[in-house]
Amino acid sequence: MMNRYIGHDSQLFGVEEHRLIGGKGDGMRLYEINNGKGLELTVSPDRNGDIGSAVFR
Repeated sequence: MMNRYIGHDSQLFGVEEHRLIGGKGDGMRLYEINNGKGLELTVSPDRNGDIGSAVFR
């Protein structure tokens, strides 16, 4: 459902999936997560859920 003050929910929170290309990590998945409360993290499910970075701003 669209909010009349924002264009889409992904402007506030969401998950983006990325895949690495080349090198030792070729094909490895990364998820960039933003919880909408200021926490942003990068998680690698192919490395047992390793947290690559975490920022609370």
